Amino acid sequence: MSERNPNFRRRRRVLKQSGLAALAAGLAGCSAITGGDSENDDTGDDDDATGSDSVIVGSQTFTEQLNLGYFAYHLLNENTDREVIDNTNYGNNSDMAEVYEAEDPGFHVYYEYMGSAWASQPPVNEEQITDPDELHAALEEQLQDRPVQITDRTNWQNTWAPFGKAAVLEEYGFSSLSDLADYVNAGNYDVTFALEASYFGRSDGFEALVDHYGFEEEHVQAWQDAGGIFRLGSGAVTGTAVDQDKADIGLGYSTSAWIADIEGDVQVLEDDEGFWPAFHVVGIVREAVASDAVLTELNKLPEIVPDASTMRELNGYAGEVGPRTATREYLSSEGYI
Repeated sequence: MSERNPNFRRRRRVLKQSGLAALAAGLAGCSAITGGDSENDDTGDDDDATGSDSVIVGSQTFTEQLNLGYFAYHLLNENTDREVIDNTNYGNNSDMAEVYEAEDPGFHVYYEYMGSAWASQPPVNEEQITDPDELHAALEEQLQDRPVQITDRTNWQNTWAPFGKAAVLEEYGFSSLSDLADYVNAGNYDVTFALEASYFGRSDGFEALVDHYGFEEEHVQAWQDAGGIFRLGSGAVTGTAVDQDKADIGLGYSTSAWIADIEGDVQVLEDDEGFWPAFHVVGIVREAVASDAVLTELNKLPEIVPDASTMRELNGYAGEVGPRTATREYLSSEGYI
């Protein structure tokens, strides 16, 4: 592959204009990767022209999903002889369910997170599977009764991720959440952990996390009393807290663009006890369009985006030039189109 486009390695210092308190107030309630994106190019503007040889590409509405949708669009449009129709920006998670069931869905192909496909798309499953290979196999088996196939999964995922500067985490000796739990349970409350306030009200939020990892209640309370746990307005502000050395660890989605703005190397603590479901990406493809050529192109995603860091950079660049342009530039620079 050719040398990576340097545009994808630019660090955007977008949250550096004021102190942490002002940022928390100004950005309260914002989400790093869901909705509210400013795009510089059109998305999803091909509304018709279906047919037996056409493939309609869909996606959800936030930046990362648009990027994934345009990866599929460009790969199929450039490397197959199929007519490819852009129906990205299709809707939210529930809107994507029609590809699994509808006789004539509004799209044939989209990239989905395995955890969402398992827990939110038909048929809905309550059992949680945290091992990505086990979940992929379970999805393959389950979807045999549906008019769709799934592609290979990525090695990265978009899920909750506790992160910090690598040098800081190394100084503490942390590589996993179990290491953090052991440290706090030993009576050490100097490590600081920044989380967005909304995470404390979730059924899978802070209380469930510390319970799962065996943080002892009296030590969690002492840790809070010592000022070691911050509640901030958004995930992006937790990133700023880590970047400005106001917190040792933050919590955010693993492919959020703002993580790439943190100065220096960033390390994600391993979810070694499997608290969060596996949210690796797979392609969902209607049987009617699942030719060898189509599947070959869609199966390239794990190679095209090899890790979460690459996805973060791409999400940030798409915020500047738009997903359609960002993905085309990236694929071209890497030799895929």
